[in-house]
Amino acid sequence: MLPYLVLAAVVPAVMGIGEAVRRQFATERRRDPLDPVPAKGASSWTYFDLAAVATLVVFSAVRFGIGTDYDTYAIIYGRVDTEDWAREIATAPQELGFTLLLLIVKTVDPTPTTFFWVTSILTVVPAFVAIRQVSARPVLGVLLYVLFAFYLTPFNLVRQGIAVSLLFWATTCLRRRPVLFVVVAVVAASIHSSAVIALAVMWVSHRWRPTPWTVGLILAGAVAGLVGLDRFSALGDLVARLNPRYESYLSASGAGVGTYLQIVLFLALLVYAAVLGRHQDPGVTARTAWMTTFVLIGVAFMIVSTQAIPFGRLAPYFTIFLVLLLPERVAASRNPVAHDVALATGGAAFYAFHLAFYGGLIPYQTYFT
Repeated sequence: MLPYLVLAAVVPAVMGIGEAVRRQFATERRRDPLDPVPAKGASSWTYFDLAAVATLVVFSAVRFGIGTDYDTYAIIYGRVDTEDWAREIATAPQELGFTLLLLIVKTVDPTPTTFFWVTSILTVVPAFVAIRQVSARPVLGVLLYVLFAFYLTPFNLVRQGIAVSLLFWATTCLRRRPVLFVVVAVVAASIHSSAVIALAVMWVSHRWRPTPWTVGLILAGAVAGLVGLDRFSALGDLVARLNPRYESYLSASGAGVGTYLQIVLFLALLVYAAVLGRHQDPGVTARTAWMTTFVLIGVAFMIVSTQAIPFGRLAPYFTIFLVLLLPERVAASRNPVAHDVALATGGAAFYAFHLAFYGGLIPYQTYFT
């Protein structure tokens, strides 16, 4: 577990040094979380930011046998035939975009190590860029990205990890760069088809404000989903169209205690964010409303997933916005340092729990060893 703990300490520390250096040379203006393009005079990237994102990429890329998906994708990569692209595309069980990625990377290098370098870059860099450009407190945002396991989850969900990160970044680009949003969203959907459903839900809900009525409606929908799973046979057909493998998941055993603890934690964090928002101006509240709604929808999917695993695959597309929501709330609070410490402490406890009980993450090892 030690390498993971060192990573969680080093990356924010490096970014923190960069922030301290930056403040010595420039006055930073507040950025709109809906607008990823910094205002004139806003801070730019430093070598410390580059070092931080490089550390996250390398830690993920050089892992060997780490995560439940590692061996699966190493085998898939080994079976890809680059001599007949047409046949591979026609017969591959994965989505078109991911199949093309396999073919392109294997044409360059037949060993799976390069493949995991590419998937690590596609997973880490978009998420880091979104946090760095949008977050009111990017150091805290990256710390939460690591501690709340949004960084670790793709070790077990390689394809979906890429799709989640791409869609996360695309969403922050929507207002200023709609064409870029469309392009990145299409790429995400071509990597993992669950992104299509996530996009549809985002489009429907992005203007919802987190009032008692909408909160109640979303949670009631989650409860209704639990009750209706055994009563609507069409659900199995719908899930099978998304991915034939998911249909069998509907009959799987219920979720473990970790899922329930995560649901409670994320609901508690939403309440915490709402309390911090008491002192925010109306403009900030309006900017953070959609993030709050997204996280709540993610929790609703987690609730339904306690009885139907496929719905849990949709949750990360929404819960990842916690890494933008919480720093935005903290930045507007009266004592941000105290809240930084509180979130870091709670996040560290969750991080340790996740490492200890979530599939195949420890002991960490690399292909060098």
